[in-house]
Amino acid sequence: MAKRSSNKTEKRNPILREDAFWSEFFFRIGNGESLRVVSRDLGIPFQTVWSAIMIDERRKATYEDAKMSRAHFHAAKIEEIIE
Repeated sequence: MAKRSSNKTEKRNPILREDAFWSEFFFRIGNGESLRVVSRDLGIPFQTVWSAIMIDERRKATYEDAKMSRAHFHAAKIEEIIE
């Protein structure tokens, strides 16, 4: 469950307080999409999402894990192309 903070970013964008938003966000990052693309698709500006991640240690760690998953996803795709 995401930490609920009362920062200005989340006050302006209440969706950032929803666990469902973060679950989808990190799932999509882990499956190869970029922060910019996912943010745009979900209707939240890149900088807003970035700020919400950077001020929350738990989200920051989850984002790092999702980026590692994304790297594995792309490595597997590259291996498929090579084969």
